[in-house]
Amino acid sequence: MPQFKFPVLQGQQTVFPKDHICPWCGARKLSDPPGMAILNAGAMKPTAPECYTMAMDDAAFMTLTWHSNDPANYDDASVEIAERVNTGQFELYFCSTACLRAFLNYCIDELERRRGSNLSSTLQTFKNKPRVRGYPKGRPRK
Repeated sequence: MPQFKFPVLQGQQTVFPKDHICPWCGARKLSDPPGMAILNAGAMKPTAPECYTMAMDDAAFMTLTWHSNDPANYDDASVEIAERVNTGQFELYFCSTACLRAFLNYCIDELERRRGSNLSSTLQTFKNKPRVRGYPKGRPRK
């Protein structure tokens, strides 16, 4: 499995990877047939009705975040995939949807890793909660 340094995009770099080789499998040039999977994100500035251009005065970002709403188990974490990318837009290229999916799973795994040991205790607490059977009080049965 490849290792990535986060954020994978920032500043002047608007395309990942720079070398146009699939960053996940490394097996194929992204310009080769049959095509490639692209994740692109950003903002566009309106210039006229139904007309937009790149927002050159904006910076794009893409972050995966876990926000805890339990003060007793505070485990907020985030993974910055793209950070302050000039032009307000960016693209991530992969040779297949399988490689794109693997990269996104890798990012989610990193988010869970950053949550640390609280993740396992949170999951254990969730698994141990009793299941409620039937309808809640006040809800009519059909």
